Amino acid sequence: MIGGDGTGAHLTGLLNTSGVQIQAFATNALTSIRKAITAQETLGYEPSVLFISPADWEAVELLATSDDAIAFRVVPIDLMERELWGLRAVLTTALPAKTAVVLDPSAVSVDVVGAAVDIEWDTSGELFERNQTRVRVEGRFGVSVYRPEAIVKVGTAA
Repeated sequence: MIGGDGTGAHLTGLLNTSGVQIQAFATNALTSIRKAITAQETLGYEPSVLFISPADWEAVELLATSDDAIAFRVVPIDLMERELWGLRAVLTTALPAKTAVVLDPSAVSVDVVGAAVDIEWDTSGELFERNQTRVRVEGRFGVSVYRPEAIVKVGTAA
């Protein structure tokens, strides 16, 4: 959904959608992400989600808690809730290095193609003995991007 190239069975991901805004790296990840928020707000969008890699989130946390933290003492970061500048941070390994995505969720939807999603539960055999459950979810899905300008690809490092 994020980085798919649209070939074969791969969906065309957010990063490969035409019209997505680009925010180049600016000073540090905190500044770059804030500039991406401003780019969306300038166009009237309301960003509320930040997709970020675990390594980049660690860098944000360490920057906000380092000796330089005095410079960032007013940065609205909630480490326990994983929020930055009011955006919910969703950690994902699907992003390329030094890249994050800021988006207004109304710009995108995950679509179910066809009649339904099939869900199967299994608790038999060893699973039952170990008090475990296995679930399989199958379906055909798609990604619709209604407003690509409400998505910003952010450079998080030089």
